[in-house]
Amino acid sequence: MGPRGASPRPDKLPPAQDASRGFVTGLDRLRRLVFVAVIAGVAAGLIMTGLQRIAIVPLILEAETYESAGTDGGAVDRAHDHAGHSHDAAPAGGADASAGTTDESAATTEDDGDGSRTLLTLVANIVSAAAFALILAAGMALARAAGHRIEWKRGLVWGLAGFGAIQLAP
Repeated sequence: MGPRGASPRPDKLPPAQDASRGFVTGLDRLRRLVFVAVIAGVAAGLIMTGLQRIAIVPLILEAETYESAGTDGGAVDRAHDHAGHSHDAAPAGGADASAGTTDESAATTEDDGDGSRTLLTLVANIVSAAAFALILAAGMALARAAGHRIEWKRGLVWGLAGFGAIQLAP
């Protein structure tokens, strides 16, 4: 009970009070913070890479087939022979059927024959997720030092807000 019978706010703690953790040196606290951020980064990076592999990579591969189909740099051969084809009617689909054909095996080989693209994506996702976790943990540590209680529900809201600000807003 505070002065005049008022109880302190439930989401505020005195800055010096840390009864749930006990005495922990600053280096131990930093070591635990980095360890937890790396674990969270690995978990989030694995999930992100899996989702990208399922949803994004097929779109990239399809775009690369269109890029590799036009390797002449857009130059048009003005002196071609009209004897072999007709401009009267287009096949079903409204485009030249041979223009959209691609070799699926070539696209797969270029994409990930040795797994390097997926591995590099995984590493980048893990590093960025771990960095985001460290930034989030630092913000929560500052809030806690100011006397705010950070529970799992509030931490989840912080994480979702940070994800929205970093990934969705740009």
